[in-house]
Amino acid sequence: MSACRITSQLELVKSDITAYRALERYHYRDGALGPYCAIYALTERCLRRQKTGTTAGVIVYAPAPLNCAMRDVATGGYFSGRRKAEKLALLNAHVRRISRVIIEPRYRGLGLATRLVRDTLPRVGSALVEASAAMGHLHPFFERAGMRPFAPGADPVRERLEQALIEAGIDSSQWIEPASVQARVESLSEMHRETVEKAIQLFLNRFGRRRTMPPGPERMAFILNRLAAAPMYYAWLNPDRPVSGLRLGVRTKI
Repeated sequence: MSACRITSQLELVKSDITAYRALERYHYRDGALGPYCAIYALTERCLRRQKTGTTAGVIVYAPAPLNCAMRDVATGGYFSGRRKAEKLALLNAHVRRISRVIIEPRYRGLGLATRLVRDTLPRVGSALVEASAAMGHLHPFFERAGMRPFAPGADPVRERLEQALIEAGIDSSQWIEPASVQARVESLSEMHRETVEKAIQLFLNRFGRRRTMPPGPERMAFILNRLAAAPMYYAWLNPDRPVSGLRLGVRTKI
């Protein structure tokens, strides 16, 4: 069957957690899904009527996190400098984040990720939709769907941790071995170990419940994975839901 025929048989529907559960094993990100606001799926139209249709792809929209440095860059600081309660209210009212986009392996290479994003952006009903992707430069489907890319800038917290590891004799060439890095940290003098741990705690503060992870190879693997590549940030403004003062700056891309 041709790619055109396959895609023409797929119907975009508002779905629920069962659609995500059907495909979650194909997503690179581990851990629980967390809170979500909406889930949409691409299903085979003819089989869907029999309630046994294959889920070809799924997209999950979630509440926006309270803090996001690249959001502040993209919006010119619209959400920054506000009291926590006011900022949270604005985010809940106007912003959603794409937390998952998963395509079933048999349907990859057909442009379905772009279709899922493009066709659901206006459906979710938010003024601003955001997303991030560590491999966005290799898989630019967010941009193809109409979202604006913003490259990450300087990150003092990230740079502090990188510098602490380097000064402890652990350069980036060793970061592919979390267990070895953890063992090296544990073998440091008390002074150097405390320096690294303070930098780690500051870095983890941006990852919600992850900030309480106990020291060990699992925590180190999480940290090194996040250090490996700063994600590209993407944003889309809904022309049908304007918010006074909320606009995007000039897009940036590496």
